[in-house]
Amino acid sequence: PTSAGTPALVQASGAVERSASKSLTADFPSSTSGGHLLVLSASVYTGVTNPITSVTDPAGNAWTRIGAFAVAGHFSDGEMWYAASAAATTSVSIHMASPAVASVAIEEFSGVAASSPLTASMGSSATSISPASGSLTPTAGDLVVGFIAAHTNPQAIGVIASGYSGQGQRTSVGAGSTVASVVQPKLAVPKKPF
Repeated sequence: PTSAGTPALVQASGAVERSASKSLTADFPSSTSGGHLLVLSASVYTGVTNPITSVTDPAGNAWTRIGAFAVAGHFSDGEMWYAASAAATTSVSIHMASPAVASVAIEEFSGVAASSPLTASMGSSATSISPASGSLTPTAGDLVVGFIAAHTNPQAIGVIASGYSGQGQRTSVGAGSTVASVVQPKLAVPKKPF
């Protein structure tokens, strides 16, 4: 893809909730800029039968699911979506077919190729206190965005991957032990297009 500059985080936000709902909306601190990459990560306290059905925003951007990761037999679903070369917007919403407790993290990035920005993706799901996505080696200029979704336990999630910076943990606690947490770390490797 053509170079769009050096990838940079413009702003980050997210949303949490206290009860199950069919949707959850996160507001950006200020309107995004047209042409930027928007990334959403979500943790949904639900089984594999009730994943996120769509992601929308007031500008009508096209959102693409990068991956959905769940452990069969557990109330877990972690998903990542993106909108490339997005029109300016102020918020992003996730939607499910049935009510569920969710947490979302959203980020806006500049300096990312306007078309075909996703060059690789990987992920995994497991019941673990030391989650890992697997190995992926970025090249110069790549923007690497990851997320960790956790369910049932409200404990703090730490990102220990070298060079990554976390954007803060967002945790929703519903009735009783219904917990959904998400942390969205990112790594920018300068000097080549995404």
